[in-house]
Amino acid sequence: MVSEIHRLKFMSQEQYQKKTGAIYGTLFSNYGDKLFNDSVELFFKRHKRWGIDTEWFQGKSCLDAGCGGGRFMVALSRLGAREVKGIDISDGAVNLANERLRERGFPNAEAAVASVLKIPFADNRFDYVVSSGVIHHTPTPHVAFKELVRVLKPRGKLFLSIYIVGFALISFVRNIDRKKVIRLRDKVRFLFRNTMNNIHKMQKAKK
Repeated sequence: MVSEIHRLKFMSQEQYQKKTGAIYGTLFSNYGDKLFNDSVELFFKRHKRWGIDTEWFQGKSCLDAGCGGGRFMVALSRLGAREVKGIDISDGAVNLANERLRERGFPNAEAAVASVLKIPFADNRFDYVVSSGVIHHTPTPHVAFKELVRVLKPRGKLFLSIYIVGFALISFVRNIDRKKVIRLRDKVRFLFRNTMNNIHKMQKAKK
């Protein structure tokens, strides 16, 4: 796996996305019902732990950017979201997500093949955007971040999770500098706390 990820650095963007989709597209396909349902419950537990009222999701328009097998799409549908869209670069993951949504009777939710680097929705479209463990796998995480913010409504909610360290994190912070993050506060109500803390720490370290 490590050698495969290392080779991604030397590919074109199209090759990069195709290879990444092949590596991660089947990640959730081996989930049995119990493991999948546990991952859905984890979404609820995280928001409760962060003090977020899950009733807020009722009637909202939501996007899961990098939806994988659809666990967060199912969670959002169960919370009463009016509309749930999902995108992923893996055909297999999208097919699996849509199958699970149909099985659970959520006609308000649908996944499609697309990249977080070019999200196929209009500006200010969604009340809530989640992208968990996705954008750091792209060749340009700062571009993906801007796309997530672009489709989010003013005062919307963004749940962003990244797990990168070292040079990759420095590069991300360099492209999304603190002034830009501050300017986004009028639009973004909250970001995943670990991400924001890392950004601020890196900014202080650079001074």
